[in-house]
Amino acid sequence: MPLLTRHCSGQAAECGIRYQLQLGEQVIEIYQVYDLNIIKNNLLRNRAERAQSGRTLEFIATSGESEAAFLSFEDWSDKSLGFIYEIYVLPEFRNEHLGSALLARAEEVAINLGCSRLELDVHAFDRTIDKVSLYSWYSDKGYVRLSNKSERMSKSIT
Repeated sequence: MPLLTRHCSGQAAECGIRYQLQLGEQVIEIYQVYDLNIIKNNLLRNRAERAQSGRTLEFIATSGESEAAFLSFEDWSDKSLGFIYEIYVLPEFRNEHLGSALLARAEEVAINLGCSRLELDVHAFDRTIDKVSLYSWYSDKGYVRLSNKSERMSKSIT
């Protein structure tokens, strides 16, 4: 899924470049958030506030005019590693390819930072999805579980 870039309209200090993805009639926009206060959805803003650290980059995906999903990416490029701290899609926006778009964006960011590998720990953040489904979803996207006893998955991106 190629992502097209254009500059953020309006509040350029709060959001960086927006990435658009057209899927049929649906347009998904992803933008990096520098000021978490611009996130209007309380649940997504709370997740971003919990995830934020000195190494994280936060992204919001929109579906139409609505904030619909969140990505927290940890920059460990000094170790050639990117880490997906969290991808969260609001339940009412699931099955709209937002998670796939955020995952593709994380991979693109990691490559641009010079990372050779991307890792994540699989967690079901609510009761609407189970870990087995999440492992399967990430596996379909090229991620490999490091061991049967580990929640960690990894993908080579070079």
